[in-house]
Amino acid sequence: IELTDEELSALLRLVEAEAPAEDIYGKILVANVVLNRVNHDEMANSVIGVVYEKVGGAVQFSPTAINWYWNSIKVTDSTREAVARCLSGEDYSDGALYFYAWERDPDKHETLAWMSDLDLLFTHGGHRFLR
Repeated sequence: IELTDEELSALLRLVEAEAPAEDIYGKILVANVVLNRVNHDEMANSVIGVVYEKVGGAVQFSPTAINWYWNSIKVTDSTREAVARCLSGEDYSDGALYFYAWERDPDKHETLAWMSDLDLLFTHGGHRFLR
């Protein structure tokens, strides 16, 4: 998959912001979700569209709502590697379209309203992935 410089920059910053402490696999998964959304009929059809998409006035990825933070993100080498691997076809997502950070204590897990109609696919690191 080839991206414009603007799309690549947005994808790199999103992965860094959403998964700064994740291993390479976790970072690839976050990038996979963005590309899965690009390829989904009911979502924006570009990386820029997906990264900045709003539903009901709410951003889909919270880091994009904080301008000073979003514009100051420094992308690490591990994030660059993860995104490159994702763009060359590495995909572990099982078609996931959503992810969220979760408490590692299962007793503290609550079902959020937006995910009530979604299927939990798997958990990796600090994220749960859904479709």
